[in-house]
Amino acid sequence: MADPAKPGVDLRQLFGLRLAIIRKLRGFSQEGLAAESGLKRSHISSIERGKINITLNNIDKLAQTFKTTPKELLDFYSETVRELNFVKGLEGTRPEVGSLFGQRLVIVRKLLGFTQDRLSAESKLGRSHLSRIERGKMNITLNTIGLIAQTLSVEPKELMDFDSDTLDELKGNESSEHPGGNRK
Repeated sequence: MADPAKPGVDLRQLFGLRLAIIRKLRGFSQEGLAAESGLKRSHISSIERGKINITLNNIDKLAQTFKTTPKELLDFYSETVRELNFVKGLEGTRPEVGSLFGQRLVIVRKLLGFTQDRLSAESKLGRSHLSRIERGKMNITLNTIGLIAQTLSVEPKELMDFDSDTLDELKGNESSEHPGGNRK
C-alpha cells in the first residue's frame, strides 16, 4: 500500500478505504454506522470516498463505535485478511471466498485508480453485477475473474491473494509498467 509518510499520498483516500473495509468487516452499513456514531450517512460516504478531511473528534467517534482506538483506524498497513479478521475478532476463522474476493477487488481496483464505473465500462460487466461481486453477493466464474484481471492489467492470482500482503508489490509493478502511475 502507499506509504502515508511520502509526499503526495492522499491520507483522506487511505483513511476512507480503511474505514470502508473495517465498516464492512464489522457488519455495518453506512446507515448503521451513522446511527451508532452520530455522524450523517452522507458524511460517512464522503469520508470513505476520500472527499472530505475528517476531524480528530469524528475519528474518535468512529473508533468508539467500532470499540477500537483511533490508532487502529489510522493503521493503513493493516490490510491483509488475517489482520482484518483480528480487527473484527475473527482470528482463526475465514470469511466466505466471495466476500474475500470482493474486498480484495475493491482494494486493488482503488489502488490502481479505477472507479467502479470505469471498471464496469472497460470490462463490459454491468455496474450492478460488479457491485454485487464487490459486496460478496455473487458467485463469480473463472472467466469473470479473468476478465476483471485483464481489465485491471493484473494477474488473476493478484485478485485471489487473500492471505498475503502483495499490495506494495502490486503498487510497485503499476508504477514501473505505467510511468506516472497511469493505467490504460
